[in-house]
Amino acid sequence: VVYTDEEALNKPQIKTLNLSSTVTEIGDNAFRDVATLTTVDFTSESGLERIGNYAFSGASLNSVPQMNYAAANGVSVGGYAFADNSELTSITLYLDVVTLGTGAFENCVNVTEVILTAYDSAKSAASYPTVSADTFVNLGKNTAGVKVTVDNVVKMISNNIFYTNGSGNSAKITEVYLNKRAIASSPSDPNDFTHVENYERVDELTIGNNAFRNIGSLTTLTFEGVEHSGFNYFRKITSVGSYAFYGTNLGGELLLHSEGGTAIGDYAFYATDITVIKLYSNTTINRIGEYAFAECRALEGMTLIKDFPIYRMESGLKELVYPVYTSTVMGKVGACAFQNAEKFNFDTMYPLFVSIGEYAFDGCSSLTNIGDLSHSNELTSVGAYAFRGTNINTVYSLSTLPSDSTTEGAGSYVWTQKSPATIALPDNTGMEIDPDAFSGMGGTVTVEQ
Repeated sequence: VVYTDEEALNKPQIKTLNLSSTVTEIGDNAFRDVATLTTVDFTSESGLERIGNYAFSGASLNSVPQMNYAAANGVSVGGYAFADNSELTSITLYLDVVTLGTGAFENCVNVTEVILTAYDSAKSAASYPTVSADTFVNLGKNTAGVKVTVDNVVKMISNNIFYTNGSGNSAKITEVYLNKRAIASSPSDPNDFTHVENYERVDELTIGNNAFRNIGSLTTLTFEGVEHSGFNYFRKITSVGSYAFYGTNLGGELLLHSEGGTAIGDYAFYATDITVIKLYSNTTINRIGEYAFAECRALEGMTLIKDFPIYRMESGLKELVYPVYTSTVMGKVGACAFQNAEKFNFDTMYPLFVSIGEYAFDGCSSLTNIGDLSHSNELTSVGAYAFRGTNINTVYSLSTLPSDSTTEGAGSYVWTQKSPATIALPDNTGMEIDPDAFSGMGGTVTVEQ
């Protein structure tokens, strides 16, 4: 059944719309400009699979109608379907099944909350429907700000979802809140969730291309952790798309945790105000795109969320004798990836590179050490002026722990300072080192090529 009330414009008295489960579609313009309409109810469950273009544009709905999220082909919300609904204050979207048209929530100026959730937590991120740019133009314009909450059943924040590419103001989002991740109730059995309540087993999250692009009001990305067996668990971010936070004023900490590898797209955090990138010790970064953290002038470094200290056992007491400098795979670092991040340095971790693009760390005047490149066994190339303007003066190398030492989670080796400070390159077949790769470096380190 398709519900198309072509006489709605002549029925300004409509306040509540009651639909049966047999209604699967509300047609284009069905209740356009019916300003008295505040509520859509259902006699039983919702059968809606499609809401047409401009269907409720100009109405006064106080909530978004439920849809049949179990529909085989998902559900769709047409262009400008809920535009100009000034009474809406909260929007809940099932990202795994809903297709949103351009302007679907344009000029919903009093919205303060958007909840992103999913109907089927088993769906892969790749199967999520597309979202058009310009869907949320002027969202929350009349409020102090919009909070976007991402439930832990969501695997992907869709490409372009909050991006305003045309005329009009971007959504007035001030905070993106990532709900607690799922954890196993038994550390010895990662598949044991029998004692965990209120959590779905979805850990990995992809943040799509342009997802929050040009939202200048966005300052906060909050990670809600779950404490379990002495550890604090956060969502695993497997990918941050190109331009995902470009043009925002995002500050604070960026937490990355993904054993399978994390990719950061081109310009993903360009010129934002983030202060530190924190990694779990088992996190691998496959790729950092071009200009990903360039011009991040408040970015002080990359560090580990949890350090594992090295102790010598004496009379049953633990005496700290070494700090642990954990190697972390940095993968491919694109051209200008950290350019002019003038406060950036690696803190208690040393990167293993696959490739380093031209000007990758150019202007990182606080960068004092990059570990020992001779341990980057998969290094294929270093581009021109990759370290120009750095002040590298310390190089660490891997050493075996003394026999009277024990480690807590660090393995059987430790990074120790090399003297004199010399960067030695690995002997990798076919490795391409630009003649100016290490030109313009400050500091006291020398390079053996």
